[in-house]
Amino acid sequence: MAQPAAHAVLHTVELLQAILLSLDTKTLLLSQRTCKTWQDVIADSILLQEALFFRPAPPPDHTDCKPQFDALASEVFQLRKLKPGFPHIKAKHRPKEYINPWITGSFRHMLITQPPAQVVWLHTRHGGVCVSGQTVNARDGEGVTIGDVLDKLEKLSGGKPNKTRGVITSVSVGEKVVVKPPFGW
Repeated sequence: MAQPAAHAVLHTVELLQAILLSLDTKTLLLSQRTCKTWQDVIADSILLQEALFFRPAPPPDHTDCKPQFDALASEVFQLRKLKPGFPHIKAKHRPKEYINPWITGSFRHMLITQPPAQVVWLHTRHGGVCVSGQTVNARDGEGVTIGDVLDKLEKLSGGKPNKTRGVITSVSVGEKVVVKPPFGW
């Protein structure tokens, strides 16, 4: 008796969407692999696409809000405390699919922030040389993605992104708001 009830719940789009919205970002992203139905529900749901940082969320009504940073980015980047307020990011040595430019994992299309950041400022270090003021700009006004930051590190490193470290010093969301990423992102 329980099996038909579970089947009915998981095949009711509205109920499945509500359940999926309660998942953390990584679990939600991987849930697309469960079955074709779940993949379709996730792909067709505006709310789920926003929760996955694939689609821009509408900006809040007030201008003093802080953007939400993509929690899955911490899986892509290794974070270390450099100084209060600034996370230190370094492309992980493993797994290689995170740093190889030819890999086209869907995580690369995830926005860094919600609402989307239009500009991300980086302070990078490669081979002992520090470069300040590097920027990653949103393509076509869509928002800066994890892939955009990885591509910038790849370009700055001459093809050796695992040798490049970067600190996201600030992001610009909207026309007026410039914020520093929260510690722990």
